[in-house]
Amino acid sequence: MYTRLFLFTILAALNVTVNKLQAQNINAKKIILQMIDSANNLHGFTSVIRKTERIEGKLILQVSQVKVSRNPYQVYVKQLAPKAGVEILCADGCKKALINMNGFPWINLSLDPYGMTMRRHQHHTVHDSGFDLLTVILSRTLKEFDPQKQTLILKNDSVWLGESVYNIEMLNHDYTTRPYIVNGSENIADIATKFNVNEYAILELNPECDDYEDVRSGQELIVPSHYGKKMLLYISKKSFLPVLIRVYDAKGLFEEYDYTELQTNPHFAVNEFDESFPDYNF
Repeated sequence: MYTRLFLFTILAALNVTVNKLQAQNINAKKIILQMIDSANNLHGFTSVIRKTERIEGKLILQVSQVKVSRNPYQVYVKQLAPKAGVEILCADGCKKALINMNGFPWINLSLDPYGMTMRRHQHHTVHDSGFDLLTVILSRTLKEFDPQKQTLILKNDSVWLGESVYNIEMLNHDYTTRPYIVNGSENIADIATKFNVNEYAILELNPECDDYEDVRSGQELIVPSHYGKKMLLYISKKSFLPVLIRVYDAKGLFEEYDYTELQTNPHFAVNEFDESFPDYNF
C-alpha cells in the first residue's frame, strides 16, 4: 500500500511539473509572438546599443548611438566606444555604407555593407541593426519548436535598468554541431539562412574559411544545429520590444545586445539620413 502511495505521489508530482512546463511554454510563446508583432509594426527607432560579441575567443564590447528607419531601410550609427566618433550611414535601402573613421585616412569611405572590410570582427552586418533579423530567427524557431528537445521558460518578472520586463529563457537541449556539404554556389550566408543560425558562428567553426565567400561546392563545413544553446530575452512590458538579448553556445556567451534610451517611431527630419545632416561629421 505504501509503495503504491509513493508511486502515486511521484507520478502526481511529475504530472504537475509537466503541466507547469507546458504552461510556461505557452505563456512565453505568446509574449514572444507579441514582441515579434511589435517589432514588425515599427517604423523606426533610436537607441544606445551596447553589443558584446565573442570574436576570436575574446568578448569585444562596442557602444553606439543608432537610428533605424525601416521603410526605406536606412541606418545611422555613431560609435561611442571603443573608438568614439566613427560614423556609419546607410541610406536608400543601404546598398552602400558611408564611413567616417574620425581619423586616418581622413576621408569618407564608401563600402559594401556585405563586404569583408565592414564585416570583419562583426557578428552581423549593418543591415541587422534593427530587430528584423531577431524576429526572423524567433519566428522560425517557434514554428519548428519541439517540446521534447526545447524549453521555453517564462521566469519571474524582472527589472532591467529601471524598466519592468518579461524574462524569457529558451533552451535547445539537443544543441550540437554537425557536418554539412556545401551545395553548388551557396556561401556561408546562404547556409546560415538555411539552418537559421549565425553566419559568424559558421565562420568561427571553420577557421580554414577566410571570409563568407571562401567556400566551394562539395566542401565539408561544421555548422551549429541551432542559433544558440541558450537564449535569454528581456522584453519591455511597455513597448513589447527586446531590451536585452543574450545568446550562449557550447563555449559560453556568444553575443549580447542591450538597448537603452529606446525611442520608438520617432519623427526623423527629411535629411536625417543624408550626410549633410548638421549633427553628422561626414
